[in-house]
Amino acid sequence: MGRPRDLLTVEQTSKALGVSISTVWRRIRKGEIPTVRVGVRRWVPKRSVQARTKRLETKLPLFTRDHPIFSMADAYRSGGAGPGSSDKYAVLYDDP
Repeated sequence: MGRPRDLLTVEQTSKALGVSISTVWRRIRKGEIPTVRVGVRRWVPKRSVQARTKRLETKLPLFTRDHPIFSMADAYRSGGAGPGSSDKYAVLYDDP
């Protein structure tokens, strides 16, 4: 029997979501990812994976160059002789 239309295997789902196969199975058991049983196999509807990836894209903001973490790049590289990590917090939180 061939693959049903508009359904993904668990492996294809893991690749689409960027998680491990065991994570997909765990989410299936929790009911977070719906499945369809065809014979003895479980299939994941493409629309549920597409909806999930679309939600993830909208929730995760990208780092931009004005993010405070980038002001720390190459800051205070003195080999231990210069300012300590407490000064890095000043850079992050604009303390003098």
